[in-house]
Amino acid sequence: MAAISNHHASDLTSEDKIYMTLPLYHVAGGMLAISQTLAWGSPMIIRTSFSARNFWKDCIKYNATV
Repeated sequence: MAAISNHHASDLTSEDKIYMTLPLYHVAGGMLAISQTLAWGSPMIIRTSFSARNFWKDCIKYNATV
């Protein structure tokens, strides 16, 4: 239910590309974000480790929208 609520509250579409900044073991990263990929097909961009220095570079490089 949290994944469905997040999807509709965020107005996400399958065209949105999600840049994941949280670890996947974190509830928001693991459940809310990955469920968008599994249930609605939104592509997800995952770095091996988050880098604040490269955040905007990555968003531009991968055309992240969320």
